[in-house]
Amino acid sequence: MLIALNHLPEDVAALKSLVADQLAINEKLQADKQAVDQKNEPLKARVLTLQGQLNLALARRYAASSEKISPDQIHLFNEAEVDTGAERPSEEDEITVPVHKRRTRGRKKLPEALPRVEVVHELPEEERCCPHDGATLAEIGEVVSEQLDIVPAKIQVIRHIRKQYACSCGHCIKTAAMAPQPIPKSLASPGLLAHITVSKYQDALPLYR
Repeated sequence: MLIALNHLPEDVAALKSLVADQLAINEKLQADKQAVDQKNEPLKARVLTLQGQLNLALARRYAASSEKISPDQIHLFNEAEVDTGAERPSEEDEITVPVHKRRTRGRKKLPEALPRVEVVHELPEEERCCPHDGATLAEIGEVVSEQLDIVPAKIQVIRHIRKQYACSCGHCIKTAAMAPQPIPKSLASPGLLAHITVSKYQDALPLYR
Protein backbone atom coordinates (compact mmCIF):
# COMPACT_ATOMS: atom_id res chain seq x y z
CA MET A 1 0.00 0.00 0.00
CA LEU A 2 1.47 3.30 -1.10
CA ILE A 3 1.16 6.36 1.18
CA ALA A 4 1.95 9.89 0.08
CA LEU A 5 4.71 11.66 1.96
CA ASN A 6 2.38 14.50 3.04
CA HIS A 7 -0.06 11.95 4.54
CA LEU A 8 2.41 10.19 6.84
CA PRO A 9 1.31 10.06 10.45
CA GLU A 10 3.11 12.24 12.97
CA ASP A 11 3.03 9.61 15.71
CA VAL A 12 6.27 7.64 16.08
CA ALA A 13 4.46 4.44 17.03
CA ALA A 14 2.28 4.70 13.93
CA LEU A 15 5.36 5.26 11.75
CA LYS A 16 7.05 2.17 13.23
CA SER A 17 3.96 0.12 12.55
CA LEU A 18 3.85 1.42 8.97
CA VAL A 19 7.53 0.52 8.41
CA ALA A 20 7.01 -2.96 9.87
CA ASP A 21 4.08 -3.53 7.48
CA GLN A 22 6.20 -2.45 4.52
CA LEU A 23 9.03 -4.80 5.55
CA ALA A 24 6.60 -7.69 5.79
CA ILE A 25 5.23 -6.89 2.34
CA ASN A 26 8.76 -6.71 0.91
CA GLU A 27 9.73 -10.05 2.46
CA LYS A 28 6.60 -11.66 1.04
CA LEU A 29 7.37 -10.27 -2.42
CA GLN A 30 10.96 -11.53 -2.23
CA ALA A 31 9.79 -15.00 -1.21
CA ASP A 32 7.25 -15.10 -4.03
CA LYS A 33 9.92 -14.04 -6.52
CA GLN A 34 12.34 -16.74 -5.34
CA ALA A 35 9.61 -19.36 -5.59
CA VAL A 36 8.81 -18.30 -9.15
CA ASP A 37 12.51 -18.31 -10.09
CA GLN A 38 13.00 -21.82 -8.69
CA LYS A 39 9.91 -23.03 -10.50
CA ASN A 40 11.11 -21.56 -13.83
CA GLU A 41 14.76 -22.72 -13.46
CA PRO A 42 14.27 -25.98 -15.46
CA LEU A 43 12.40 -24.01 -18.09
CA LYS A 44 15.27 -21.53 -18.41
CA ALA A 45 17.81 -24.34 -18.71
CA ARG A 46 15.67 -25.96 -21.40
CA VAL A 47 15.47 -22.66 -23.28
CA LEU A 48 19.27 -22.25 -23.16
CA THR A 49 19.79 -25.82 -24.41
CA LEU A 50 17.38 -25.35 -27.31
CA GLN A 51 18.98 -22.00 -28.18
CA GLY A 52 22.41 -23.64 -28.30
CA GLN A 53 21.15 -26.43 -30.55
CA LEU A 54 19.52 -23.86 -32.83
CA ASN A 55 22.73 -21.85 -33.08
CA LEU A 56 24.72 -24.98 -33.92
CA ALA A 57 22.24 -26.04 -36.60
CA LEU A 58 22.30 -22.58 -38.17
CA ALA A 59 26.10 -22.54 -38.14
CA ARG A 60 26.29 -25.93 -39.85
CA ARG A 61 23.75 -24.95 -42.50
CA TYR A 62 24.87 -21.44 -43.38
CA ALA A 63 28.53 -21.27 -42.30
CA ALA A 64 31.28 -21.38 -44.92
CA SER A 65 32.07 -24.97 -45.78
CA SER A 66 35.76 -25.84 -45.50
CA GLU A 67 37.79 -28.92 -44.64
CA LYS A 68 40.39 -26.88 -42.82
CA ILE A 69 40.63 -27.46 -39.08
CA SER A 70 40.45 -24.46 -36.84
CA PRO A 71 43.64 -23.97 -34.80
CA ASP A 72 41.51 -23.82 -31.66
CA GLN A 73 40.16 -27.31 -32.28
CA ILE A 74 43.62 -28.86 -32.33
CA HIS A 75 43.95 -28.22 -28.58
CA LEU A 76 40.94 -30.48 -27.96
CA PHE A 77 43.17 -33.52 -28.54
CA ASN A 78 45.96 -32.54 -26.15
CA GLU A 79 44.42 -34.09 -23.03
CA ALA A 80 47.10 -36.79 -22.79
CA GLU A 81 49.95 -34.28 -23.03
CA VAL A 82 48.29 -32.00 -20.51
CA ASP A 83 47.63 -34.83 -18.03
CA THR A 84 51.14 -36.26 -18.23
CA GLY A 85 52.79 -32.87 -18.27
CA ALA A 86 54.75 -33.77 -21.39
CA GLU A 87 56.69 -30.90 -22.83
CA ARG A 88 56.25 -30.02 -26.46
CA PRO A 89 59.47 -30.09 -28.53
CA SER A 90 60.98 -26.71 -29.04
CA GLU A 91 61.99 -25.33 -32.39
CA GLU A 92 65.65 -25.84 -31.50
CA ASP A 93 65.30 -29.60 -30.89
CA GLU A 94 66.99 -31.72 -33.53
CA ILE A 95 64.88 -34.31 -35.33
CA THR A 96 66.58 -37.18 -37.12
CA VAL A 97 64.85 -38.19 -40.33
CA PRO A 98 65.63 -41.71 -41.58
CA VAL A 99 67.20 -41.99 -44.99
CA HIS A 100 64.68 -42.90 -47.65
CA LYS A 101 65.20 -44.62 -50.96
CA ARG A 102 64.14 -43.09 -54.23
CA ARG A 103 62.87 -45.16 -57.06
CA THR A 104 65.05 -45.13 -60.10
CA ARG A 105 63.46 -43.92 -63.27
CA GLY A 106 62.87 -46.20 -66.19
CA ARG A 107 61.03 -49.41 -66.90
CA LYS A 108 61.17 -52.18 -64.32
CA LYS A 109 63.27 -55.12 -65.37
CA LEU A 110 61.63 -58.44 -66.08
CA PRO A 111 62.26 -61.16 -63.44
CA GLU A 112 65.63 -62.81 -63.85
CA ALA A 113 64.17 -66.19 -62.86
CA LEU A 114 62.19 -66.46 -66.10
CA PRO A 115 63.84 -68.43 -68.89
CA ARG A 116 65.25 -66.44 -71.79
CA VAL A 117 64.97 -67.20 -75.49
CA GLU A 118 67.42 -65.19 -77.54
CA VAL A 119 66.51 -63.98 -81.01
CA VAL A 120 69.50 -62.55 -82.86
CA HIS A 121 68.88 -59.89 -85.50
CA GLU A 122 71.67 -59.36 -88.01
CA LEU A 123 72.08 -57.06 -90.94
CA PRO A 124 71.72 -58.74 -94.32
CA GLU A 125 74.97 -59.22 -96.23
CA GLU A 126 74.03 -56.60 -98.80
CA GLU A 127 73.62 -53.95 -96.06
CA ARG A 128 76.96 -54.61 -94.36
CA CYS A 129 78.80 -52.06 -96.45
CA CYS A 130 79.75 -48.45 -95.72
CA PRO A 131 78.03 -45.94 -98.03
CA HIS A 132 81.08 -43.65 -97.76
CA ASP A 133 83.91 -45.88 -98.91
CA GLY A 134 82.22 -49.23 -99.61
CA ALA A 135 84.18 -51.10 -96.90
CA THR A 136 82.59 -54.05 -95.09
CA LEU A 137 81.10 -53.17 -91.68
CA ALA A 138 82.50 -54.92 -88.62
CA GLU A 139 80.40 -55.93 -85.62
CA ILE A 140 81.05 -53.59 -82.70
CA GLY A 141 78.30 -54.38 -80.20
CA GLU A 142 74.65 -55.09 -79.73
CA VAL A 143 71.44 -53.48 -78.48
CA VAL A 144 69.46 -55.75 -76.15
CA SER A 145 65.75 -55.35 -75.38
CA GLU A 146 63.34 -57.78 -73.74
CA GLN A 147 59.69 -58.69 -74.24
CA LEU A 148 57.47 -60.81 -72.05
CA ASP A 149 56.13 -63.74 -74.04
CA ILE A 150 53.68 -66.44 -73.05
CA VAL A 151 53.16 -69.96 -74.27
CA PRO A 152 50.14 -71.92 -72.96
CA ALA A 153 51.18 -73.11 -69.51
CA LYS A 154 54.59 -71.50 -70.02
CA ILE A 155 55.93 -67.95 -69.70
CA GLN A 156 59.26 -66.92 -71.15
CA VAL A 157 61.23 -63.80 -72.06
CA ILE A 158 62.35 -63.19 -75.62
CA ARG A 159 65.69 -61.40 -75.87
CA HIS A 160 66.05 -59.39 -79.04
CA ILE A 161 69.75 -58.98 -79.77
CA ARG A 162 70.27 -56.46 -82.56
CA LYS A 163 73.77 -56.61 -83.89
CA GLN A 164 75.60 -53.36 -84.53
CA TYR A 165 78.10 -52.83 -87.33
CA ALA A 166 80.55 -50.04 -87.98
CA CYS A 167 83.06 -49.09 -90.61
CA SER A 168 86.73 -48.63 -89.89
CA CYS A 169 86.43 -45.07 -91.20
CA GLY A 170 84.41 -44.20 -88.11
CA HIS A 171 81.60 -42.47 -90.03
CA CYS A 172 79.11 -45.32 -90.39
CA ILE A 173 77.31 -47.38 -87.73
CA LYS A 174 74.32 -49.59 -88.49
CA THR A 175 72.07 -51.63 -86.20
CA ALA A 176 70.05 -54.61 -87.32
CA ALA A 177 66.31 -53.92 -87.36
CA MET A 178 63.68 -55.96 -85.54
CA ALA A 179 60.63 -57.43 -87.17
CA PRO A 180 57.57 -55.08 -87.05
CA GLN A 181 55.79 -55.30 -83.69
CA PRO A 182 52.01 -54.92 -83.00
CA ILE A 183 52.81 -52.37 -80.27
CA PRO A 184 56.19 -50.69 -80.82
CA LYS A 185 58.50 -50.54 -77.75
CA SER A 186 56.07 -52.69 -75.76
CA LEU A 187 57.03 -55.42 -73.30
CA ALA A 188 54.26 -57.61 -74.73
CA SER A 189 55.21 -59.89 -77.60
CA PRO A 190 52.76 -60.78 -80.41
CA GLY A 191 52.16 -64.14 -78.74
CA LEU A 192 51.23 -62.51 -75.41
CA LEU A 193 48.89 -60.03 -77.10
CA ALA A 194 47.22 -62.86 -79.02
CA HIS A 195 46.79 -64.86 -75.81
CA ILE A 196 45.20 -61.89 -73.98
CA THR A 197 42.86 -61.16 -76.87
CA VAL A 198 41.68 -64.75 -77.19
CA SER A 199 41.27 -65.15 -73.42
CA LYS A 200 39.16 -62.00 -73.10
CA TYR A 201 36.98 -62.05 -76.22
CA GLN A 202 36.85 -65.77 -77.00
CA ASP A 203 37.12 -67.39 -73.57
CA ALA A 204 35.31 -64.48 -71.79
CA LEU A 205 37.94 -64.27 -69.06
CA PRO A 206 38.50 -60.93 -67.24
CA LEU A 207 41.81 -59.18 -67.77
CA TYR A 208 43.03 -59.79 -64.22
CA ARG A 209 42.99 -63.56 -64.81
